[in-house]
Amino acid sequence: MAGAPRQGRPGSGNPERGRLGGVRANPHAQQFIKYAMVGLSSTAINFVLFGLLVFSGIHYLAAAVVAYAVATLNGYVLNSRWTYRGGTHSNTRFLKFSVIQLSGLVVNLLVLAFLVENFALNKLLAQVVANAFVVLTTFGGNKFWTFRR
Repeated sequence: MAGAPRQGRPGSGNPERGRLGGVRANPHAQQFIKYAMVGLSSTAINFVLFGLLVFSGIHYLAAAVVAYAVATLNGYVLNSRWTYRGGTHSNTRFLKFSVIQLSGLVVNLLVLAFLVENFALNKLLAQVVANAFVVLTTFGGNKFWTFRR
């Protein structure tokens, strides 16, 4: 129809922009999406390695520690270079990241053990639930302390 207002598209400059337009304009939302994408890759590494170790006979808590350490290295490299654009490697930044991830590991092990020991939840499913808690505890610490500018 002639003269009818057009619906806005993200980035069109139209105040009625779509929902994604708000994400594009919000650097915190962009960072969280990148953090989530890196987290998905780290979670995949964590989950696959955890499963392989458990199925090979390693105790589930020891398997969680090893898998978490490998996933943490992946997360540091990708978050440092892409999510937070931290530039070159910094020992101080890596130490901060490690402290935050260590707190995440503690949360992971507590939730994992709680679900397995108290509810007899499948170890792999319990690991998925525990990882959700880890994301909530590590994003803020990494954003506001490790990669703060």
